[in-house]
Amino acid sequence: MESTADRYGRSFADVYDSWYSDDASAPGFDAAAVCAAIDGLTRGAADILEVGVGTGRLAIPLALAGHRVVGLDSSRDMLVRLEENIDRLGTGTGSVRAVLGDASATLPPDRVDAVLGAFNLIVNLPGRSAQAAFVAAAAQRLAPGGVVILDAYLPDDATEHRRDLVTRSVDAESVVLIATEVDPSTATVAGAHIELRDGSVRLRPWRVCPITPATLDEMAVDAGLALAHRWADYRRTPFDPQGSWAVSVYVSAPDRRG
Repeated sequence: MESTADRYGRSFADVYDSWYSDDASAPGFDAAAVCAAIDGLTRGAADILEVGVGTGRLAIPLALAGHRVVGLDSSRDMLVRLEENIDRLGTGTGSVRAVLGDASATLPPDRVDAVLGAFNLIVNLPGRSAQAAFVAAAAQRLAPGGVVILDAYLPDDATEHRRDLVTRSVDAESVVLIATEVDPSTATVAGAHIELRDGSVRLRPWRVCPITPATLDEMAVDAGLALAHRWADYRRTPFDPQGSWAVSVYVSAPDRRG
């Protein structure tokens, strides 16, 4: 059966760069902010494992900033786009190495200074067991002083089954709608982007498993990690439990930093 990540890659690889590259509606989550935060945490050029690398939205800027990046993704479609972007940009991007693999099962064995799971990677894993397995595997890949960096939107307190349909975008060539179904009994949100273009309909399905910071912290503790920082975005805006997003930075528990 097709995995959640495979489905997401097949659904969005062809539009990911145009739809999500440095989205102005999400300040503090652009590539420059992420790179600056990582530079501050690693204190210089570092070996980085980006899980859910996609088309290279972060991996390529990180490489251009002097970091050495291994980019793992379970979607061949996304990795094809990554290689195309590397070829197109050329100079400076050679330190990105693409790897096909499962985030919860097949992380590359090398020790790294940072494991990065950005842009909701953790909620795109298919359930709590897969999320916990990924956090544990990430902890095992850290070099001394290394960090695990994860971000995710904060789930609402929905207690009832709910369906919604909203408009994402409208322009002269297309209309994109987003249909979602929230199922509290399974702690999942299923949905699809519905693209209407020139009389055709393209369905781009996805499914996420939202996670609270408290639950993520429990997984981290079980993996031998300790929370070092929690921000509202990569600009290090103070975390607001009533806000919409959390960026969590973990270190190996014996090496906890303030």
